[in-house]
Amino acid sequence: AQYWLPFNGVREVLAVLKKRSIGRGIISNWDQTARDVLTASGLIEFFDHLVISCEVDCTKPDKRIFEIALQQAGVSASDCIYIGDNYYDDALGSRKVGMNALVINRFGKLGVEEITDCPVIHRLSDLFDHI
Repeated sequence: AQYWLPFNGVREVLAVLKKRSIGRGIISNWDQTARDVLTASGLIEFFDHLVISCEVDCTKPDKRIFEIALQQAGVSASDCIYIGDNYYDDALGSRKVGMNALVINRFGKLGVEEITDCPVIHRLSDLFDHI
């Protein structure tokens, strides 16, 4: 059985980004199953770089995991937008290295009412308003 399934519209957004030659990567606090799950869900093909916490021995929001990703991708932080679902790990973590950040909250405003310093999007396709 497949336990991890992508949200609706994720493949389509990733396909558009890939077609436009916009780099895509994952920075994740995950265990050794990450690559297998991404492969099984058909998403791994959409990513240029994967930085998985168990493989690099640090976790978000530690700035080192973001620095590793930037180094792998060969890009500057100012050329990136980090999208995550956890304000503290994702938005604050990525900002430590100078990345722009978006918080994705597919459930309306519940749980993010206090966030005023970071754009909140409700579906992945909303990122096109920010790039």
